[in-house]
Amino acid sequence: MSLFKKRFFLLGILFVGSILFMAQPLLAEARDVRVDLGADENKLRWYMVKVDEVEGMPVVTLRVYYAVAQEKKKMAQALVSEAEVDEAKAERLYFTEYDYVFHSTDNTYAIYAARHYDMGGHEIFSAGVNFHDMQWMEIIEKSIPFKAKAAYNKL
Repeated sequence: MSLFKKRFFLLGILFVGSILFMAQPLLAEARDVRVDLGADENKLRWYMVKVDEVEGMPVVTLRVYYAVAQEKKKMAQALVSEAEVDEAKAERLYFTEYDYVFHSTDNTYAIYAARHYDMGGHEIFSAGVNFHDMQWMEIIEKSIPFKAKAAYNKL
């Protein structure tokens, strides 16, 4: 291989490598995590299972398991009455995942999406909100969003 070809080959590798390095943020994907956030006031356990970003703001996926029968019944009834989910299907509810977006400058959060699953991990119902239509709420100390933001900041 001639000196010219070697230089051309090395420059090509350097060029492709720099393109891949610059495109890395565009190729970033959500990252799986496992953080136990503890129980809420209803004695339901919450876990942070994924972190991501939307428009430069942190997004965490929180999973809550319905280990308290009364809370499971409330959510199943809400799915039937609000989302028109079949009652038999709603009663198979096992866990819900919420995508919480934390505002980058304010002490606020919004729920970006919610997905409800049965024990087999099959989706029962899901709903999302357009990013620009989200309702921002204040983060209250010791709440699940407060714990989630603190856990996110430690990652």
